[in-house]
Amino acid sequence: MTIYVESEWMLYCLLKLPIKPSFRYHIPRSWLKESRNLLVLFEETGGNPLEIVIKLYSTGVICAQVSESHYPPLRKLSSDYISDGEVLSSRANPEMFLHCDDGHVISSVKFASYGTPQGSCKKFSRGRCHATNSLSVVSQACLGKNSCTVEVSNSAFGGDPCHSIVKTLAVEAQCSSRSNIHLSA
Repeated sequence: MTIYVESEWMLYCLLKLPIKPSFRYHIPRSWLKESRNLLVLFEETGGNPLEIVIKLYSTGVICAQVSESHYPPLRKLSSDYISDGEVLSSRANPEMFLHCDDGHVISSVKFASYGTPQGSCKKFSRGRCHATNSLSVVSQACLGKNSCTVEVSNSAFGGDPCHSIVKTLAVEAQCSSRSNIHLSA
């Protein structure tokens, strides 16, 4: 694969790529082959091509937020889960999917709350409603695995922590290299 980066403005304006002009470019892994990739840069402002550095970025923290009002995964909408045109609700709950980079596993769960969590990644906090076993449920499902799935439902967390309120599961987890693994909840 050959990737041509002629100028910041070409990427942003002509190709309509979802980036703003900068001195850093993200090359998605899906664009690359295992070997023999060629990256061609045309610098317009007299930069030094010898100063170009390509860095491999590895995700250390993964976060997700899924509400019980989200749709279930498509596989749950297969014919096994539908009876007389009706979705079997007991099997059609939404799920949270967490995934680390290849060669990495979920080494710790920093935050987990099923209820009404607040905030965003790296800044989550418990809301007024919280299932006390949230951390243990997510840890049991995910620790030591490259990826995991957690059902977002009252039954998965041992009951309804707050009636008549739509619940959300928010999780922040740490990914570590398999060789540096020290699992903790």
